Amino acid sequence: MMDQFYNSILSSQEREDNRLCASDESMLRAVEKEFSNAQSLIRKAQTSGFTLAAFFSGEEIPTDFPMPVRKTDSFYVKKHTMAMRPYWHRHEFYELIAVQSGSCRQTMGDGSNVVLQKGQCCLICPDMPHRLEEAGKHDVILKMVIPQAFFLAACKEIAIPETGYTVFVPMSLPAQAQLIRLLQESAAPKPYSRPAIRSNLTLLLCELARSQLHQQTNADYFYCEYFQKKLKTASLQDFARAYGYCAAYASRLVRQKTGKSFTQLLTQYRMQRAAELLRDSELCVEDIARTVGYQTPAGLYKQFGACFGMTPTEYRRTLRDG
Repeated sequence: MMDQFYNSILSSQEREDNRLCASDESMLRAVEKEFSNAQSLIRKAQTSGFTLAAFFSGEEIPTDFPMPVRKTDSFYVKKHTMAMRPYWHRHEFYELIAVQSGSCRQTMGDGSNVVLQKGQCCLICPDMPHRLEEAGKHDVILKMVIPQAFFLAACKEIAIPETGYTVFVPMSLPAQAQLIRLLQESAAPKPYSRPAIRSNLTLLLCELARSQLHQQTNADYFYCEYFQKKLKTASLQDFARAYGYCAAYASRLVRQKTGKSFTQLLTQYRMQRAAELLRDSELCVEDIARTVGYQTPAGLYKQFGACFGMTPTEYRRTLRDG
């Protein structure tokens, strides 16, 4: 995958962006080419005394400065280069951000912080504001830009979200192979590159949709696996850290996948485990409370009573008397 041709494409894109950021003149040309509201941005920069260079360097901007809206007429895949600085923007197109090595951090318009690790990707739909943080020396982050009409033609009959953003964890090996093929086809066009890109994009979207279905189908297993390992110390923050998320995004993801909050899921699992131990072990209630994550028996008694309508002792006695 990391062959000479692939590396030469990434190196060329690094050099291109370094040249782009070398002068105000080249940056101005890029703004005029890449943003649908370029003239509004340029006028505001001129009247406010806040330069475009300052904006695209990630400096704090005036509150009335318009948010840049990126546009495109063509499909392409490009590295998120080290020359690029974080700035708030939105798109007229779909963007797929995929991590080949290292990690990628971005803030979304809904306030969520999304952290992607190697082998993970995020699909951002049109009009979703976001701010992509700087790439580090060892980060290889690919950004796939897909015009709306091209995206919709490629994903016919494929259930892909068309608003907001979706994180796919992890990308399958076939999906990663399709991504590299798309990079190569877009960076070095050959005869029939457009139908080849469209076909490979459809295959990539199929793989992502399948992985999403797999995640949803196995959601209970996914969370139970974490609870089994970390029941005593389980917390939303630790769960988020274990899977490379921020706490806010992890909370939203759990709710999206299960319809329940993380706390509700954790309590449910603790009650199930406590009931199993009451039934199958000779542990006293105090030891069971500590085993399932309560510092004192009072916490277990409160939740167990709400769940089963009786105390742990009464539950055990009922099972044994029966």
